[in-house]
Amino acid sequence: MMLKRFIAPLEAAWRWLIRGRRWRVERMSDEPEALRPRVLYLVGEREPWVAVFQCPCGCQQSVKLNLLKGHRPLWTVNVNHNDIPTVSPSINRHVGCRSHFFVVNGRVRWC
Repeated sequence: MMLKRFIAPLEAAWRWLIRGRRWRVERMSDEPEALRPRVLYLVGEREPWVAVFQCPCGCQQSVKLNLLKGHRPLWTVNVNHNDIPTVSPSINRHVGCRSHFFVVNGRVRWC
């Protein structure tokens, strides 16, 4: 019983910490050499042409998403006023870790 009283607040704090960790957007003219976790880089001078980020599964691979209309496959990235991204459609990796996920309001939703 004593152990349960000690662990319950720690579990609640851990859930809050995980929920609070959202992705954010950084805009760049060139692709970064090193990718930071939970940062989606929009690359392009005027209009972003590619979104680059580190795969959220932990495999450390970079993921690049085409943002150019007229080229397929095509993704869109909507960014709110706090630089929190939503990516559509889902990201379904066919190589490497084969992860399949959405990024919605800065959070990863696994499929």
